[in-house]
Amino acid sequence: MITHDIDYLSLLDNKRFISSLGGDILLRKNLKMALDKVRKKINKDDPHSISRLLNIHKKYNTKGIFFFLTDFQPSNTKGGYNLYTEKNRLKEIKEEIVHANCNIGIHYDSRYLETDRLKSDIEKLEDIFKIKIISGRAHYLKFDITKSFDLYEKYGILIDTTGLYADAIGFRFGTSYPFIPYNFKEKRMYNVLEVPLIVMDTTLKSNIYMNLSPEEGLSKIINLMHKVKKYNGIFTLLWHNTSFYSGGWAEWEHILEKAIENGIQNDFYFIDEDILLNHYFKNK
Repeated sequence: MITHDIDYLSLLDNKRFISSLGGDILLRKNLKMALDKVRKKINKDDPHSISRLLNIHKKYNTKGIFFFLTDFQPSNTKGGYNLYTEKNRLKEIKEEIVHANCNIGIHYDSRYLETDRLKSDIEKLEDIFKIKIISGRAHYLKFDITKSFDLYEKYGILIDTTGLYADAIGFRFGTSYPFIPYNFKEKRMYNVLEVPLIVMDTTLKSNIYMNLSPEEGLSKIINLMHKVKKYNGIFTLLWHNTSFYSGGWAEWEHILEKAIENGIQNDFYFIDEDILLNHYFKNK
C-alpha cells in the first residue's frame, strides 16, 4: 500500500519559495540551487507537484492514497495550507488523483488529540473534494492509544494508517497485518481498521532519525518487504510529495521507484481503500 502525506502543495508558492531561496543563499551557501529554483519558478516546473507522484503511479499501474491537511500547522510541526484559498487547485488535483485510480484521505491536524477539531476538519475536506473521507493518518504520526481509535470511530474514519514511530521503521504494533482494534472500555471491536505503517521516507533519511544513505535506505526497505511477503502481510510505505529535489532529496529520488519495482518483481499486489473495505468490512 503506497501512501503520500501532502504537507505542502508546492515548493514554488510565493512564501515557501522565498523562504527556500533564503535558506539556499544565507544558510546553505548554495547559489547554484537558488538559481535552479528560480529557473524552475520561471518554467513552472514544480518538483513538489503532486503530479510527479501520480506520474509514477501511472507508470507502474499502482494505486495510492493521498492524505491532505486541512489547515496551517503550528511552527513546531510545520506544513499546511488554506483549503479555501487553494480550492481551485485542489479541485484540479482531485481530478488527477481520481483519473490515476488513487484515493484521497485526511492528514489529521497535529492538534487533533488536544482540540475537538477532527469532525470539522473532515467536513472541510469533504466540502472541498466532494467525496466521503474514510481514511486518514496523523501529521507527525501523533497517536494516543487512549484517544485515537475513539476519535477515528466517532467521526467515521474506517481506515487509519498512523501506526509507526517516526524515528524507526518496522512494526510499531508488532505486525504488518491490518487489524481491528479492541475497545476494552466497551468490550467490543472498534469500527476501524488499523493498517500499520512500515516505512516512512523521512525516517530513513533524516539526521535526527536513522540518517541512512539512499543505498542503505533501499536495502532496509527491501529487507522489510521480503519479511512482510514471508508472512503474507501488507507493506505500507509513506513517500511525501516533498521528498524530491530539495533538502538533499535529489539523491533519494529513485528510491520510491526502486521499491515499487521490487514489489512488482516479487509479485506484490498493490491495494487501495476499496480493496481493504471489501476484504475487512463488507466480507467481514
